[in-house]
Amino acid sequence: MGIFDKLKKSNNDIAQRKSLLEIAREAEEQEKKANNSAQAVSVDDADKSLAFPAVKIRLIPDDGLNVFDSKLGGLPYWDLSVPYPADEEGNPLSLLAQINFDRDKPDDRLPDCGILQFFIADDFSITSKVVYHKEVNYNTRTFEIESLIKSLNIPVMSNEEKFSPVCQVSKLLFERINDTPDTADGHKLFGYPAFCQEDPREVLESKLAEYYDTLLLQIDSDFGGGDNIVIWGDSGVANFFINSNDLKNLDFSRVLYNWDCF
Repeated sequence: MGIFDKLKKSNNDIAQRKSLLEIAREAEEQEKKANNSAQAVSVDDADKSLAFPAVKIRLIPDDGLNVFDSKLGGLPYWDLSVPYPADEEGNPLSLLAQINFDRDKPDDRLPDCGILQFFIADDFSITSKVVYHKEVNYNTRTFEIESLIKSLNIPVMSNEEKFSPVCQVSKLLFERINDTPDTADGHKLFGYPAFCQEDPREVLESKLAEYYDTLLLQIDSDFGGGDNIVIWGDSGVANFFINSNDLKNLDFSRVLYNWDCF
């Protein structure tokens, strides 16, 4: 083999080694991209596996709401043919929130008609009652119903006389979302609950803790950009829990209410 043949062979060997090295590097880069892509997919899948359908609630202060509207605070709708909800001493409870399903359709898991109401005591207790009116009497004029309800001397949320988390009567606006543990805060129906202290279900007997498997309503503290809307003590949050089968049967007689703050 002549000198030129040897040089040619040497150059071919170097070129081959370079091409093999480039192929190896390309393979390594492709493997890294594949691993990163797999990790990204696994994270997305994890997020999707944790996502839970819920309904986000926005509070819009509104002084013009009537007894039929979906709202936070204010005077409730009430069927005066039945006793108004009260605590063990007979003191009437205040309306925290009500949802009119004849006008708003937040979620298919909720009733498709009537009004659902959440009442609480105007003290620092966890006394509450959830009431569902399957049929609503819209025939009586609004001001007449309001006058009759006022005659019951019902304490109205949105005053400073006693404990009142509601600072402003507000309209409820609903938006369906996919909730995750990272978005547990805020006002909502269903989804992941938020707590300032601990989950109240953890201190119950195991069977009771398992029973309350669904967050029915959560109302968080809302400072309204400096114009307070609702505040639970020191920036707290309130939760209402229900059993999923009770919800399907529209049985709201056994709802667990809790609120806590920092």
